[in-house]
Amino acid sequence: MRTLKEVIKVFKNTKGSLRLSITDQLFKVESNETMITSKLLDGAYPNVGDLLTASAKTVLTLDKNRMLERVGRAGLFAGNFRNHQVKLCLMEGKQLNISSFLPEVGNIEENIPLKELSGVGKLDVHIDSIFLLEALKVTKGEDVKLFYKGMMSPLIIRNLRNEEQVHVISPVRA
Repeated sequence: MRTLKEVIKVFKNTKGSLRLSITDQLFKVESNETMITSKLLDGAYPNVGDLLTASAKTVLTLDKNRMLERVGRAGLFAGNFRNHQVKLCLMEGKQLNISSFLPEVGNIEENIPLKELSGVGKLDVHIDSIFLLEALKVTKGEDVKLFYKGMMSPLIIRNLRNEEQVHVISPVRA
């Protein structure tokens, strides 16, 4: 789909004809001056709708700005080590623990009080802090909801008031 949008953008004002070629592996569009080639993907794309509609085992509501601050600090501490990895872990007493570890320096741990917790109350996942920060920055509102289904499942972030704004962040292997 991205390639088709690029084709439309690039060739929108082209005068004359376009040549289109499709093989088992490639898709090519060309004019006299420009050529775009793209590899065709084989197989079924994962059904992202299942990720968003499947019931989460754990749902957390927390202050977005506190989360931004703490993930930012833990992410800086992690640096480039293992994809800017931070660990999110649900602690007793309605606290979300955010931690990272850098072998040369040590570790950092920060806690955020939860505003609400529902479900089985288990969350233990490693996430790329940059992806998490970017999702939090563009999520509107003061509070966010985190949905977690279980081990190696993505973390879903939603705005409390706008169900259409959804961020899906895949976990990283620790």
